[in-house]
Amino acid sequence: MNSISVVVAINSCDSQYYSFIEHVKSLESRHIQFILKFNSKNIAHHEIYNSKYTRSIWTEDKSIYDAWEQSLELATNDFICFIGCDDRLNKKFVEFVINQAGIQDVIYGDSIHHKHGVLKYIRTGSDAFHDFYSSRPRFLVPHPGMMFCRKLFSSKPSFDKNFVLAGDYDFILKRLSIIQKILYVPIPQATIGKHGVSNQFKSLLKYRDEYKILENRYKVKIRSSIRFNLKLFLIRLGAFLRIIEF
Repeated sequence: MNSISVVVAINSCDSQYYSFIEHVKSLESRHIQFILKFNSKNIAHHEIYNSKYTRSIWTEDKSIYDAWEQSLELATNDFICFIGCDDRLNKKFVEFVINQAGIQDVIYGDSIHHKHGVLKYIRTGSDAFHDFYSSRPRFLVPHPGMMFCRKLFSSKPSFDKNFVLAGDYDFILKRLSIIQKILYVPIPQATIGKHGVSNQFKSLLKYRDEYKILENRYKVKIRSSIRFNLKLFLIRLGAFLRIIEF
């Protein structure tokens, strides 16, 4: 059986914290450990939770990727995944990974997103991750709950903490040469929350800037969804119209 380390950076979702701890309690076991990484700047707002299978740590960090990097030393299980405290792992997906017999570098599934206040099922598809091997990496991968084999974190640092939103894409693109065995499971791996910074409207602009960094760094072309490009166009149009009015 496999074991899982779940790394959680807790910075900006105070309203979700206590319900998230109940989620942790429902999943933690000898096969799944949680590492809760608090930013020491706002730790006073929380009641720290520790248990036999959950470890809370608090240091100052500059970004979510800096927080993840600081947590990796404690992530000693077979697979490592990353979520926010407004995300919820799917128990069926977790149990599948724990009981998966074959050796895999990456295991991923579908997801459930908050779209305009409504939960919407998003099918990622079995070819999604393989698009990273082409010249047009796909926008939907990765997302919270994807399981990475611990060997992928052997080189340090694992994450470029200069990224605000696209550090997980950078992590994968940097390791394509050693990611060989990839398993897609046609069930949701997690329900993705609506309180994180990536769900904010202004993040679309930041995503585009960081995609350009990745495109130059790895000589690829990031393929964004039509919806993403439409939102980005509307943001720029609104900014242009405001300038004209001024």
